[in-house]
Amino acid sequence: MKAIQLIKYGDAHTAFQTNEIPIPSLKSRDSILIKVQAFGINFADVMARKGLYRAAPNLPAILGYEVVGIIEKVNANSNEHLIGKRVLAMTRFGGYAEYSVASIKGIIEIHDQVSNGHALALATQYCTAHLAIKKTSLTNNDFVLIHSASGGVGTALTQLAKLINCQIIGLTGTSSKTSYLKKNGVDFPINHINNNYSKEVLNIIKNQKISAIFNSVGGHTFKKDLELLDSDGHLVFF
Repeated sequence: MKAIQLIKYGDAHTAFQTNEIPIPSLKSRDSILIKVQAFGINFADVMARKGLYRAAPNLPAILGYEVVGIIEKVNANSNEHLIGKRVLAMTRFGGYAEYSVASIKGIIEIHDQVSNGHALALATQYCTAHLAIKKTSLTNNDFVLIHSASGGVGTALTQLAKLINCQIIGLTGTSSKTSYLKKNGVDFPINHINNNYSKEVLNIIKNQKISAIFNSVGGHTFKKDLELLDSDGHLVFF
């Protein structure tokens, strides 16, 4: 089969190479083989390509956290009814190929009306956002702070928090993305490159506190976020 392999760390134009490799075998009882129709690209892939993701497989590596495709083979007779089904599957790497292996625990059947792109967005990005929201106790009109609000998970977090009718403060490092944040539901977009976001947030919330903060950055933002967080609030890292 053809696979896009990461052969060295660095720039995307030189880090990858398309190679012919064997179709992966099914090792565990609950594993399935999927003929890939499309795969997703996540920030974890970008970090892995740069050599900054510890959980990534050794080089040469096949990246890709999720795929959409048709199940062609199963490893247990009890799962034969799945053959021929179109599914969205979590692969945790291995997706940039014609065939990929997944566990039946990480798949869901999808209808033909659902496009590959829409299905893939629901995997790593929206599952991460859904689980992050579930870690909180958000209610109507709560203030929420989202780091990297224009990213995939940030986009999903904004939409899910909006369903609860929260007041959303979204951070971005690019001025051109503030219009996207507003369109997606962010009430108070902040460019943290040009501004001290803590000061900007305090100006917005006045004498109130933030009920939930979703942080994908870490580092120096940790202390700032704690100072903004309510005493019974939630600081969720992802």
